[in-house]
Amino acid sequence: MPKILVLYKDYGLLQQDEGINPTNLAMTRGLESNGFDVTNGFLVVKEKIILESKNIKKNKEQNIYFDFTNKDLKGLKRILAAYKLYQFLKNSDFEYIITHRYKPFFMVALFSNKLITFKKNLKIVSYFHGDVKFSFFRRLFNHYFAKNIKLVTVSNWAKDKLQGASSAFVKNNVYVLPNSIDKKLVENQIYSKEYSKELFNIPKDSYVIGTIARLVSSKDPEVLINGFAKFYKNSTNKNTYLVIIGDGYLKDNLMKYIDKLDCSDNIKLVGAYSNAFKYLKAFDLFCLTSKREACGLVILEAMAAGLPIISTRAGGIPEFLGKDYDWYINIGDSDKLTKLFSKMQSLSDEELEELKNHLRDRVENRFDYNNYFNKLSKLLK
Repeated sequence: MPKILVLYKDYGLLQQDEGINPTNLAMTRGLESNGFDVTNGFLVVKEKIILESKNIKKNKEQNIYFDFTNKDLKGLKRILAAYKLYQFLKNSDFEYIITHRYKPFFMVALFSNKLITFKKNLKIVSYFHGDVKFSFFRRLFNHYFAKNIKLVTVSNWAKDKLQGASSAFVKNNVYVLPNSIDKKLVENQIYSKEYSKELFNIPKDSYVIGTIARLVSSKDPEVLINGFAKFYKNSTNKNTYLVIIGDGYLKDNLMKYIDKLDCSDNIKLVGAYSNAFKYLKAFDLFCLTSKREACGLVILEAMAAGLPIISTRAGGIPEFLGKDYDWYINIGDSDKLTKLFSKMQSLSDEELEELKNHLRDRVENRFDYNNYFNKLSKLLK
């Protein structure tokens, strides 16, 4: 059984321990199901007990804790840390290494030429998850040290951004593996509509527009709030709510703005929730107003949950919903959003069910968890 090391800076990407998508614990499970012996490696670990309690691996020897500090991964110290990692890898029996984010990529890439010369069959794959921007130093580093590494992005949009950010990332070493999820796991773990609405203190018979997004500029929550406020003002159904699951630096300003609206009681900023997809059934309609979105994983979760969706065309979103999807708004267009809210609510039951089924089928046929790992296995081999 070929041995593979999946290397993370810390346990941040594994905080969602439900395993619904390949960026977290599912990476381990999916690779194991495809015949790999997987070990998770963590460069910086503050509390090992947290990792073990999340059952990332049942056997403790399948987790490796390098015990570097954040300071060890900065400045000239990171060269020494990378050399220590190189010494470990040189004496290990790993045939494959997967890194997530830039720090682990840098640590492995710095000595990759030497490592591959020593271990000729070693293959290295590095994941870049979003809209990356490289400093001059990083572009220079990439040019000299990334040539023996296969790079993976989660959408064609992210691939274009990656290649535009560094000339070292050319067509023949950058691959696209679209984000995928375990649809059945989403369906099995999602909470009921009644439970979720009660949790958010919303009437059971209410119509709910919702989103899961950080309260930051790139997610453009102001557009969503404005669009809802205009929709609510013109609607005859006042038993309508907007629920935003998420937190961020804009929260205080948004709360002040919402307090000035006539519909302030119907807009709820409920804060961040771990594994927030579990609460999607509280919504009748899902909306995403992002200015930038590399992979839009939450879009796939909403599709799997059977929700109709209104979204911007930001980043890689059209790759998931489809270029010809009828329910897009332009970035920042709250007027169009208001119109689509009204249009969505006026759909017949048959039309609404047809839209939901279309989205369910699309996520199952195009973004299936098992197909993802089949493609990743082929890329590794």
